[in-house]
Amino acid sequence: MSTSTPDVPAANESAAAAETAAVSAPEAKRKEFKFSALISAVGRFFRNFWALVIAIVINALVQAILVATGATIGMNIGFIIIAVISLAAFLWSFYYINRVALEGTVGKPGISGIYNQDNSKFTGFALWSMGLWLVTLIALIVFPWAAVVILIVFVFVPLAAADGKPNPVKANFAAIKDRWGHWLMTSIILFVIIWVLMLLTAATGFFVGGFGGSLITWLVWGVFTSWVMLAYGLIYRSTRIGAKESSVTTVSE
Repeated sequence: MSTSTPDVPAANESAAAAETAAVSAPEAKRKEFKFSALISAVGRFFRNFWALVIAIVINALVQAILVATGATIGMNIGFIIIAVISLAAFLWSFYYINRVALEGTVGKPGISGIYNQDNSKFTGFALWSMGLWLVTLIALIVFPWAAVVILIVFVFVPLAAADGKPNPVKANFAAIKDRWGHWLMTSIILFVIIWVLMLLTAATGFFVGGFGGSLITWLVWGVFTSWVMLAYGLIYRSTRIGAKESSVTTVSE
C-alpha cells in the first residue's frame, strides 16, 4: 500500500499567496458611530466626563486669572510671560482633549488612563498645533471666516499629531478621503454652531467681562471643543489611517 505525501512546495506557495493577499488587501473601514458622529460624541463626552473636566476647568481658570491681571498688550516682560503661560495652558488642555478624543472613542480609559500615559507625543503635537494656530491667525486677520474654513479642513491634524502620526497633514487628508461624507456633514453643522457661539461669546464679553466673562467663555468653548474633537475623533478612528490597532471590535451608540 502506497502512502501519498503532501506537495510541500505547493502548500507553501499557497500559504504565502494567502498571506500576501491578506497583507495587501486594504483594511476594512470600521464604523465607530451609527448615524451622526456629533450625536455619538455626546455619549462619549459623558463617558469621559471627568477626564475632560480636568482639562477644561484648569485651562479656563488659568486663562481667566491671566485676564484678571490686566496686563497691557505689548512687547513687555509681563505680557510675554502671561502669553507664554496662556499658550502652555491651552496646549496642555487641548492635547488631553485630543487624547480623550482618541482613546475615549473606542473605550473608557478613565482619568489615569489619559493623564498617566506616555506623553512623548506632546512635543510634536504642540509644534503642529502652533503651526496650525499661526496659519489660522493670519487667515483671521485677512478674513475671519477663512480661519474657520482652515480649522475645518485641517481638523484631523491635531488628532493625527496626538496619535503620533509622522505626517499629520497627510493623515488629515487620508482621513477626509475615507470619510468625506461624514466629515462634510459634520463640518457644515459645526460651521453654523460656531457662528452662533461667536455671537454669544461677543455678548458675554460685552455684558460680563473681566474674570467672570473670561471664565464663562473658556468653559463654554472648552466643552464645545471637547464635543467637536470627540465627534471628529469618532470619524478619525473609523478610517484606515486612524484605526486603533488594538481595537478589534466596533463601538457604536
